[in-house]
Amino acid sequence: MKRRTIVVEGPLAFRMRRIVAARRAEAGIQIMTLPQLAARLAGGFVRPARSQDLDPAIRTALEAGGFSDLEGIRELPGMTRSVAWTLTRVWDADFSLADCANGSARLLDLARIESDVRTHLPPGVLTPRDLRDLALQRVSLAPSVLGDVELDRVVRVAPVWRPLLQALARCVRLAWRDPGTADITWFPGEVDAEARAEPAAPDIVSCAAPRAEVVEALRWLRELVSSGRARPEEVAICATTTGDWDNDMLVLATDAG
Repeated sequence: MKRRTIVVEGPLAFRMRRIVAARRAEAGIQIMTLPQLAARLAGGFVRPARSQDLDPAIRTALEAGGFSDLEGIRELPGMTRSVAWTLTRVWDADFSLADCANGSARLLDLARIESDVRTHLPPGVLTPRDLRDLALQRVSLAPSVLGDVELDRVVRVAPVWRPLLQALARCVRLAWRDPGTADITWFPGEVDAEARAEPAAPDIVSCAAPRAEVVEALRWLRELVSSGRARPEEVAICATTTGDWDNDMLVLATDAG
C-alpha cells in the first residue's frame, strides 16, 4: 500500500475530500490541513495551538503586567482576542517579533507576550513557527510518514508553511491541484490547474409567496432527478437565510415523498 497525503483547507473541504476518498475506495490516503501535516511530520504527541490553548496563555501573560506600551489597555474587554488575532497574523506571516522589536515599545510588548504564551502553552502544543521548525528537522522522514503530498484546491498557503513545502519538494512528489491564487512563484512542485466550466445562465421564476417558491424548487429538483440530468446529492436548494421557507419545505418535502 502506497501512502499519500492530501492537504485541504477548512472543515468543509476536509469532510468533502473524505467522502470522495470513500466513494473511490482509496487506501493509504491521509487527509489533513497544513498545520496537521506539520504535526504529523514533527512526530510524538505535538499538535498546533488552537484558540482554547492560546486564550488562557494570553490572559496569563497580560495579567503579569509591566508593559511599556500596552499597560494602559491590557485589562480592556476584548484584549485577549485582539492579541490572539495579532499573534496569529504575525505567525502566519513568518515574522519574528524578537528579531524586529528593537526600538518599538509595542513590538517589545508583543514579543514578551509571545514568549510568555509559548511558556504557558500545554505540553506538546506549539505555535505555527515552532511546529514548522520542528517538522523541518524531520523532513527526511517524509517519504515514509507522508508519501506523495498534494494540495487539493487550497486557496492560499501562509508564508510560515512555505519553507516546509519547499523542503518537502526535495524529498517527495509535491503537487498543487487548482491553486486559488496567482502567487505560486514560490511553489517548487507540480501545478495541476483544471479548466473551469462556464457558469450556466440563471433561470428566474417569479412566485407569489414562500410556499409557492418551495413548490417550484421541489419541482425543479424532481425534474432534474427524474430526467437523469443529476443525482440527488448533486442538487442544492439554498438561501442566504432559510427561516421564511423552513416550515413549508418540511411539510411539502414530506408530502412529496
